[in-house]
Amino acid sequence: MENLNLCLTILITGFVVVFAVLILLIFIIKIYGTIVSKALSVSQEKKAQKAAEKKKALEQERAQQSKKTSPSPAVSNAPAPTAQGISPEIVAVIAAAVDSTYGAGTAKITSIKKSKSSNSRPAWGMAGVFENTRPF
Repeated sequence: MENLNLCLTILITGFVVVFAVLILLIFIIKIYGTIVSKALSVSQEKKAQKAAEKKKALEQERAQQSKKTSPSPAVSNAPAPTAQGISPEIVAVIAAAVDSTYGAGTAKITSIKKSKSSNSRPAWGMAGVFENTRPF
């Protein structure tokens, strides 16, 4: 009978300790979660404020530049290459490819640059490698 009482005491003590530690871990994880979420919200608010300040400064700068702009020079009919030496036909092909990929009117091309890649494979070859080796 003494062995049974001792076994039950050890069993109940073990259950109490395990569940007490589990409850303690739950509280620690919840406290950590609230701390992280508050820190993220403060960080996002700071980023939003900085973005608003940048946007305001950019708008002011654009307004000042628009006041200072001179009349535009005469436009020639000859197709001129872009700053990178890319012909307008190539720009049109790239714009058509972007438009067909992302849908009509949803994408805007802001700049086109030649690749400065030091890879031994061309861009289409690298795209094939990325497509065939991406995770499931």
